[in-house]
Amino acid sequence: MGRVPAPCIALKHGAGSDKPALFSISEKTAIDAEIPGMTNSNAWPTPQGWILIRDSTTFLQNPQDPDEKIHLPHLPEAVHSRCASVLSVKPMIPGCVVLLVEPEDTIIWYCRIGQDEEWARHEYDIGTQPLIPPVNGKDHEKVPITSIAACQGKFYFNGRFDSISVLEFTPAPTFSFIAITEPLDFWGAASVLLVESESELYMVSQLFDYYLEYICDVTVHKMDFSKHQWCTAEDIGGHAFLIASRYFGASRSADECGLEKDCVYAIFARDNYFEVSKVEDGETEVYDLIEAPDSDIGMWILPIDSIVGHTSIRVTRIFVGKKGRDGNISGVSSSFGESILLLEEEKKIHDAVGQVGEKNGIELLQDILK
Repeated sequence: MGRVPAPCIALKHGAGSDKPALFSISEKTAIDAEIPGMTNSNAWPTPQGWILIRDSTTFLQNPQDPDEKIHLPHLPEAVHSRCASVLSVKPMIPGCVVLLVEPEDTIIWYCRIGQDEEWARHEYDIGTQPLIPPVNGKDHEKVPITSIAACQGKFYFNGRFDSISVLEFTPAPTFSFIAITEPLDFWGAASVLLVESESELYMVSQLFDYYLEYICDVTVHKMDFSKHQWCTAEDIGGHAFLIASRYFGASRSADECGLEKDCVYAIFARDNYFEVSKVEDGETEVYDLIEAPDSDIGMWILPIDSIVGHTSIRVTRIFVGKKGRDGNISGVSSSFGESILLLEEEKKIHDAVGQVGEKNGIELLQDILK
């Protein structure tokens, strides 16, 4: 089996294997490859591309390079296998929060890379909503997080046409609410997902027909934080949005990933197909996944987010960790005094922080990661 091409689709299934089935977007057929360590029950892909994997240890892994890992505290077995997983910022930036959102209970799990020695479990209460129809005599339930994205270090969730909620870690989880000025005028039902792209927050709405049988339109809006308004997006800057299920929304450069510009890619795992919708007019093409196994969970496997951003240096790996006496790096640490920064662009900087001192080392790392 070869290197996993990304982006691609992963379908969780029970067809004689504990490994998810991978499918090519361009060919719509199965890929003869697998991601080492990833099974149907122990992996949580993030919009940033890194996959959270719980094996004998717990780590974030680059899906295209299984040797590139960021080790984390071991994740408890109690965590639901269908959690949504999101990073607050790029994982090499100090204070990055790894967040897991339970799909059925009002529970989140989180840890800070290099700072926390164990995962924290938090049961949240952000209000109630009616149950229609009532279930087991209950006519209300706690409001769950149903769509979430990280933007500029904060988590935004449950985007609506008239409101959006915010989660920050200060350091404890703190919830707040933004009322939308001039709410969007809409009647009917829609599936709404949030996507971060180029430090901007977008809302993708899949609008259902009157009988809730199919999606009749796809719209995209961008948040104007200065006015607290959702503004219609005519394009998404040459990117492609990739969405799935109730939670997942990601953005990638269409040119770099071989995707169609200014389009939304959506997985429909139960029916074994995906859709590509143009942002400009909502025009949609449907593509069947040939000989796909029965599945109710579809995931996007993505190349990891660009670490460097707009700088010209290409970073192949950055390790933020303590160097032991044997010269090896063990774990991840928020202390930069003994950190190592490995760069490749006709030159290498070894032991950068150790040579320039802690203060200058932090500034160097943060400048590169901007």
